[in-house]
Amino acid sequence: MRPVAPAARPGGRRAAFAASVGELTEGVETIGVAVSGGLDSLATLVHACRVADGRRVIAFTIDMTDDDGRSSVAVVRTLLRSLALEHVRLEVISPEDRRAAPWSALGPRRDALPELNAAVAARAAELGVGCCCPVTARMSCWACLATPRGRSPGGTGCGRRPATPPTWPAPGPA
Repeated sequence: MRPVAPAARPGGRRAAFAASVGELTEGVETIGVAVSGGLDSLATLVHACRVADGRRVIAFTIDMTDDDGRSSVAVVRTLLRSLALEHVRLEVISPEDRRAAPWSALGPRRDALPELNAAVAARAAELGVGCCCPVTARMSCWACLATPRGRSPGGTGCGRRPATPPTWPAPGPA
């Protein structure tokens, strides 16, 4: 497969990123974002809130402890408060709530926590999330996981998916 080079957008990376979030969330009533407490997932959440236009936004975080003993939930709550994002609903996924990640003919899944990411996907579906925005390789949300990285249109590895738990791989080549 030949690599796909994304088209340049006026305004640079920031404009391209904002446009991507806007495209992923277009036409859905409820937007979900997997948030780890890091800068990349926080940026996705902030941009999702900017394009929400009155739609419900839900942040999903897995209750984990970092190397310094800090709770990811506490970090995310502090960030939401600090950035005046109190309107965002926070859904906490317990590390014990692991779901089986479906087998893929493409080989092993490349996300770090497939069973927990499947739990996020299941909870998002229960809440009627129409789009769960992509974040990072460490805590990829289910919208990314249905498309092998680097094989989606535009080469981003991300794609919009309906609010149902994922099946891997996505049907046909992306």
